[in-house]
Amino acid sequence: MPIYARIGSFAVLGLAMSLVVALCSSGSASASSSGGSTYSVMLENILSGPQLSTTGTSTPAFQAAFHGTKAKLIVCDDKGTDAGNLLCQHEAVQDHVAAIIAGHQVNESIASQAGIPVVGVTDGTSNVSFETSGAPALFVGMAVALYKEGCRKLGFVATEGAEIYQTQVSKSEPWKSVTTSYLPINAPDVTAPIATMKSAGVQCIAEVSLPAQITQVVTAVHQADLKVPVIVPGIIVTPQIIQSLGSLANGLLEVVSSPDPTFPSAAIKAVTKKIKAYDPKAAVQQTELLGYVFAQIVLDGAANVKGPVNASSMMKALNHLRGANTDGIIPPISMVPRAPANDRRDFDTNIQTYKIENARLTDPSGWINVGTQLDRAVG
Repeated sequence: MPIYARIGSFAVLGLAMSLVVALCSSGSASASSSGGSTYSVMLENILSGPQLSTTGTSTPAFQAAFHGTKAKLIVCDDKGTDAGNLLCQHEAVQDHVAAIIAGHQVNESIASQAGIPVVGVTDGTSNVSFETSGAPALFVGMAVALYKEGCRKLGFVATEGAEIYQTQVSKSEPWKSVTTSYLPINAPDVTAPIATMKSAGVQCIAEVSLPAQITQVVTAVHQADLKVPVIVPGIIVTPQIIQSLGSLANGLLEVVSSPDPTFPSAAIKAVTKKIKAYDPKAAVQQTELLGYVFAQIVLDGAANVKGPVNASSMMKALNHLRGANTDGIIPPISMVPRAPANDRRDFDTNIQTYKIENARLTDPSGWINVGTQLDRAVG
C-alpha cells in the first residue's frame, strides 16, 4: 500500500475523512489515429451516492475526448462502494476493455489479474497502475511551494489522522524546524493550535484538513496576527469557503495538479471548445481538463499499437510512452517507473500554485516538477 494511502474521491485522511477529492508527444504517434482497430475503454467513477467523486461531473469531457476515435467509452458507476467496484471491474473483464480510466481510487486487484491497465487516479504500485492524476504530488508540492517562498520554519496543521501527510511535507525539504498541530474532526475552536504555531515562530503553514476547517484555521491565523503564508490542496477549496472567508482569503495559496481555466492558454481554449462542441452544457473546470488528459493518454497508447488494441497490447504501449500526449493541458508524461517501491507507478509529479485575491485565483506559478522531493518524502 502506498505511503499516502492513495486517493479516494480525492485524498483520505486516516479513517475519518476525505478531502472532498506543452503540446508534445516526443515522437509518439498521433492520438487521433487510435491504433488499428476499434476497442473499448471503461470509465469507472463515483457518479451517484453520498460521496460523489470530485470528477463525478466530468463524464462529458471523457466522451468528448473519445468522440470520433476508434474507442468506445463504457461508463460504470461504482457508487463509491467495494461491491460497485467489483461489479465494474468484472464488467471490464467481460467486455474485454483495453483500459480502465479511474476517476477515483479503486481496488485494482481484478484488473491486475486480468492484465488491464488502469489510468488516472490509481494506487501507483500495482503492475497495471498508471497514476497520472498528479494527486500524490500535491502534499509534497505544498512543501516545495512554501520553501520556494523562503519559508524555513514550517507549521503543519491538519485534521487528526493526517500523520502520513505530515511525514511527506516534513521530509520534502530541509526545514530548520517543523511544528505540528492536529485538529479534532469536530473541533469547535482552533485558537490553541494556531497559538502553538505563533509561539514556535513558524514562517509558513501547510494545512491538510477537512474543507470546513479551512475557514476556522485561516480565521484563527488572522486573529492571532500571524502574518505567514498558508497553503492548502486546491481540491478542497470550494467557492463557498472563499465566500465565507471574504477578505480573509486574500493571500491563501492553493496547490493543484491541473490548470485552472481562469487562465486560458491556447491548449485550454482548444480543449474547452472540443468539450463544449460535444456537450454545450458541460462544465469545464480543472477536473474536466484532467479527465480529458486521462483520455488522451489512453488514445496515445492505442495509437502506438500495431494490430488489435486490447489490454495486453495497451499495457505494452502505455509502458513505452515517453512524452505522452496531454494536448498541452499538463506537461507531457513519460511512463518510467520511479525509485520508491511504494510509489513506482506514479508518473505525474507536476504541480502548480495559485494565490487567492479578491475571491479569484491569481499568480499561477507555472508547472513545478516535484519528483525529486516526492522520492525523498515517500522513499
